[in-house]
Amino acid sequence: MAVLYLLGLAVCVLLVLRSVTRGLQQFRRNARVVSHIPGYRIYLHPHVLFSAWLPRWMSYFNIGEQYTWRYKHGLFKAYNSDLISIVSYIPHTRSIVTCDPEAIKFIVAERKKFIKPLGMYAPLAMYGPNVGVSEGAEWVRHKRIVASSNLLENINQLAWENTLKTMDLCFEDWQNKMRQSGQTEVRIDSVVQLTLKLALFVILGAGFSQLPEWEDDTKASLPAGHELSFRHALHGVLENVWWKIALPKFAYKLPFCNFFRHVGNSFDEFGRYLEEMVKERRELGGEQSSRRRQDLLGALIQSSEDASEETEDALKAQTKSAPLTDREVMGNIYVFLLAGHDTTVHTLAFTFGLLGLYPEIQQELYESITRVLPTPQDEMTYEKTSELHYALAVFLETLRVYPSVVVVPKYSMENTLVPVNSFSLDGGKSAGEGPKKVLIPQWAEVMIDVPALHYNEKYWGEDAQKFRPSRFIDNEQTGYRWPRDAFMGFSQGARACLGQKFAQVEAVTIIAEIIRRFEVVIDPSVRRAGESTEEAKRRLLDGCKTVITLTPKALPVIFRERKL
Repeated sequence: MAVLYLLGLAVCVLLVLRSVTRGLQQFRRNARVVSHIPGYRIYLHPHVLFSAWLPRWMSYFNIGEQYTWRYKHGLFKAYNSDLISIVSYIPHTRSIVTCDPEAIKFIVAERKKFIKPLGMYAPLAMYGPNVGVSEGAEWVRHKRIVASSNLLENINQLAWENTLKTMDLCFEDWQNKMRQSGQTEVRIDSVVQLTLKLALFVILGAGFSQLPEWEDDTKASLPAGHELSFRHALHGVLENVWWKIALPKFAYKLPFCNFFRHVGNSFDEFGRYLEEMVKERRELGGEQSSRRRQDLLGALIQSSEDASEETEDALKAQTKSAPLTDREVMGNIYVFLLAGHDTTVHTLAFTFGLLGLYPEIQQELYESITRVLPTPQDEMTYEKTSELHYALAVFLETLRVYPSVVVVPKYSMENTLVPVNSFSLDGGKSAGEGPKKVLIPQWAEVMIDVPALHYNEKYWGEDAQKFRPSRFIDNEQTGYRWPRDAFMGFSQGARACLGQKFAQVEAVTIIAEIIRRFEVVIDPSVRRAGESTEEAKRRLLDGCKTVITLTPKALPVIFRERKL
């Protein structure tokens, strides 16, 4: 018996040694393939989930799952190069990471050489195929419909209209609270909860022609066949995407976990609502087609049918473009809402936090708004949103300092020479100056590091760490133009965010409507005596975490009514 035990143990040891040896061989092969690119040779890849729980030793073990946000451009400074490599033992991966604008422009333009890893985006297809999870001819077909000029201009108008309606509801609620308290200010325990509610109401109105009461009425009657109101189903979907991705299906039926059941129920209910709404909009054809365009869902269906009636270029084909199926309409509306929601919610929360910390910038913003809208009674027209240049600059600068998406992943399909402005061949011993072409090997994971790009002093100046919205204002007299290639707040290239204008119109309208009526103040209870503004910023805002997007911590804020 002892002999059998020892024999079994020996076999296990040999298998382990064999696995370790093969792993080391694969690690060395990957390291040789990218030996011409300086970088990190580590045991654990930072994208492995449990790397967050292990110690970080930059030299050889683990640089941590939040590495892009934690180190920003410092990740690249060690090698004096804006394109580096990461080779890991677990898993056996060779990764190329870059924050070089020239390289990024090339990578996002060469869509066949650097593809989107669709497997990572599979959860986005839970309601149907869409522009976010398509490639090749299918992607072209989807984008032709969802990015048509008529559709985009229509939904931008919807963003403005419904943001104004939402702000009216918000201000009415604030006025009631101030009358009841006898004060001239409103305290919000967590600013992200305010921006979450504002964005949710804009989506309800612009996306689905629904604008419920501002105060939550859980006792309101539900439509037949539903357990949740549409508002609560949509809220559950938008706020629990990470749980939907992480949890196995059986978890939603566990009897002892109400939260998991709520997550599963929210996604099921939202899907049923979408099916009913798509069917309803389909029936509004012919003379009633104009009614479809009153919200994003109907406008998307109309755009799909319009596209199917237009013939393709004669040089390509003489066939019609197939309209979106019901599942594809559901998939595209879902990905549009999801992509825009987190960006708007979190960036606006960061914005109000920053304005509270920098009163001089808030005053400059207020003065710029009053030049366009002198009094609160002046109407915020759609045209005036494009005149609020400094408000847009505040939003874009917030998105630079706190980018929603910290990594944009790609996958190299062939050996490709990529132009790089700043690259060092010797690990930083010499200056990384001048354009070079660097070989990106086939089958490499390619990651665009957005925080490093946004904090790169070569393009944003020595004060890149600071919040300075004026950097986003072009100056014709001095010839200054802000570096557009060094900004990925809405990504770049053909796959840039389709909802960019929607988000900007919504954000500028919310910022302008609030700031021209209220002053933003950080609750004194969270400020520390003798603490500088930059120290407070690092403590209150920089300690955010990446969940799906960069997510701020709870920050209490006071909105103090202005004396006009």
